Amino acid sequence: MKAALVAYLKTKPSVTTIAGNRIYPMVLPQKETRPSLVYQVISRTGNHHLGGAAGLPITRMQITANVTGFQTDRTAADLSDSLADGVRLAMDGFRGFWGNVEVTGCEKENEVDDFEEPIDASDQGVFRVVQVYLIFHREQIPQL
Repeated sequence: MKAALVAYLKTKPSVTTIAGNRIYPMVLPQKETRPSLVYQVISRTGNHHLGGAAGLPITRMQITANVTGFQTDRTAADLSDSLADGVRLAMDGFRGFWGNVEVTGCEKENEVDDFEEPIDASDQGVFRVVQVYLIFHREQIPQL
């Protein structure tokens, strides 16, 4: 599912115009160019019925837009907002296929702005917009 999501986002100009192909799992690589996206599965719940697994999990996915800039730099802050909005335009309300993964629904659950203070003397920190999506999709049902 994660690989299908990344492949899908890499086809969306609303994302790639700003982030290019810089979409990473869990953490941003050291010295990586920004703007970029980082994704992480926060939780994944399965659904069951009396006969067993229903094959309809709900994945809670966090996607973070990262842009480096000076704390007073509105351009960097605006760019992180634009990248996050590009992700929203690609995902919120989506139904269809991401490669071979059938997505039956996708909803933006939450969004928060953040700023990571610089850890060196550069005065450049990281502007972040953190979004959380609920992704309803199909998966193979175990054969017991």
